[in-house]
Amino acid sequence: MAPIDYGVFRMLRFIFLLSLLSFAAGGSANASSDKKAEAQAYLDRYVGTWKGELSIESSGKILRTLPLAAEYWKSGDAVKGLTAFEVDGEMTFVESSNYFRNGLLFADVTQKGETVTYRGFLKENRLVWIPYDAELNTERQMKERFVEEDGEEILYVDGVELLRSNGGTAKILLRARMVRE
Repeated sequence: MAPIDYGVFRMLRFIFLLSLLSFAAGGSANASSDKKAEAQAYLDRYVGTWKGELSIESSGKILRTLPLAAEYWKSGDAVKGLTAFEVDGEMTFVESSNYFRNGLLFADVTQKGETVTYRGFLKENRLVWIPYDAELNTERQMKERFVEEDGEEILYVDGVELLRSNGGTAKILLRARMVRE
């Protein structure tokens, strides 16, 4: 397998999802108000300030670990976010806006002027995210969940990205752990 070029797969845009990292709730196009209320309550848990780390893994090895910080706030019916992390001495910022349209939840994630829209599904007390844009040259999936550990609220994000290039396909795992401040 060819060495991984971090610029090629733009994995950091996928992270936030982190703004996550990014959020989305499940159901059909005619999702009930109960599903929407459940998803909105889940989104509201993001509101606040978070700090943690993101690890990037491939072939069972950690390629890189990045410190990250995120802040989420309500803006009308939307939950907006700003995530910051440093890569090779350069600060990177990712903005997210999570909103309902036609009873479904979407997240617009913007980094360096490029926006990717994600659609998600609330399933088994997790948000599962997939890109809404079929034009991407990657396959992505991300799961976000909240856990209470030693009296602290923790946000875990587990992502998988398959990257295709002339050199073949690489599988990248993104794992983030963020603690509410």
